[in-house]
Amino acid sequence: MSETQFLERPTVNGVKSWNWADDRKASFRPGEWMNEPDKMQWKTKAGLDGLIVRNSNGCLCGYVGIGPQHPNYQKKYDDLHVSCHGGLTYGDMCQGAICHVPEPGEPEHLYWLGFDCAHSGDDSPSHAHYREWHATYRDIDYVRDEVESLAEQLAALSN
Repeated sequence: MSETQFLERPTVNGVKSWNWADDRKASFRPGEWMNEPDKMQWKTKAGLDGLIVRNSNGCLCGYVGIGPQHPNYQKKYDDLHVSCHGGLTYGDMCQGAICHVPEPGEPEHLYWLGFDCAHSGDDSPSHAHYREWHATYRDIDYVRDEVESLAEQLAALSN
């Protein structure tokens, strides 16, 4: 799947998820992130591919994949006018952990637009001092909702 190795978890309601294959979470302080998947993939309500990937600091990042038929395929993310947590911070083709496992008949070559939850005010599981600043951990449910919202906006741009 990538240079980061993942172990697949059971698929639930069409949602695929994985955990890191190594023990990198051992360096994180205890918290709800210990039981969350480190990568998650699903088809959004808007019909686009959704992806969540945990970064090396333990923060979750959300992505929506668009295919070559989308008018914003391979456009610079700074040129798109969409709203998501902290704004778009990523735009690229599949690479490393930011890639999907396409279903049969689904496109392999998607352009991923995404955001991270590692901004001021966001809690990072790998940094104990963030709690002192009253930061908020953006959990898997929050990030999934943001991905769904981003997917709706991107789908509207293709109409």
